[in-house]
Amino acid sequence: MMMVTHSQGREAVSISRWLTLPHGRRLCWATWGDPAGVPCFVLHGWPGSRLVGALLHDLCRRRGVRLLAPDRPGFGRSAFQPGRRLLHWPGDLSAVADHLGLGRFAVVGISNGGPYALACGARLGERIRGLAVVSGMGPVSREEAFHVLAPQVQLAFRVNRIMPAASELIVWAMAFGARVWPQLMATQMRLAAPPPDRAVLDRPEVIDALGAEYAEAFRRGAHGPNHEIGIMRSPWGFNLSEVRSQVQLFHGEADANVPVTLGRQLANMLPVVRPRFVPGAGHYWYVDHFQQVLDSIGL
Repeated sequence: MMMVTHSQGREAVSISRWLTLPHGRRLCWATWGDPAGVPCFVLHGWPGSRLVGALLHDLCRRRGVRLLAPDRPGFGRSAFQPGRRLLHWPGDLSAVADHLGLGRFAVVGISNGGPYALACGARLGERIRGLAVVSGMGPVSREEAFHVLAPQVQLAFRVNRIMPAASELIVWAMAFGARVWPQLMATQMRLAAPPPDRAVLDRPEVIDALGAEYAEAFRRGAHGPNHEIGIMRSPWGFNLSEVRSQVQLFHGEADANVPVTLGRQLANMLPVVRPRFVPGAGHYWYVDHFQQVLDSIGL
């Protein structure tokens, strides 16, 4: 099944498609950039959805990159997957790639998409032609890493573990706000952002795109996004030494969403990595510098 996605005041820039997996679960993704270009999967953060590609579309079209942005289970138009764990994701991604007839492809994980990109690097081997993690979340199941997180993030993880019903209620309230007032969450994030991110989020086209992405993240409600909070707080299920591809790692030193300490810890745990810690850059550095990410993976 296919759906054309329109952006306000612009021509259609993406095509959304659905794949029914062997167990009957439906997975949705959008294609951005050049539909005949070199394939690259981009994995959204939290909250996030396949609409993460909107801000990257024009660049990828110019660069000849076919940007494939899937909704993870329970986000956007992808069906919820009971009992989902991080290592279920490489199977979903390879199913999409097989459906599209792709042999090799690049993978970029942004923010909370970083762990999913690394899981693909650990499990999909030679199919990965380039692997990048941007502003990526590192493992936080260890207490020393967990305490690096902002207090409100620590609280969200603790509530999810101790009182999952209360956690889902909180996420449901976020979902309601994001769906009824599409720019609400993005605007709140802008107000709380450090100066480097606020400079990016002050631009109407950025806040509009992020508002739409976040609203779409909660299309199916709170269950999927709330479940993912638990996934991120848990052990990932694989050793980072299993990621044999070189990881191109980008992290802003002024990132308030995912502190750069987590990025440095992640770099130290990966066997083959080229880290770039960007002075004065925040979490949304990639919006204006995604061409550097594409350069790093040869696209």
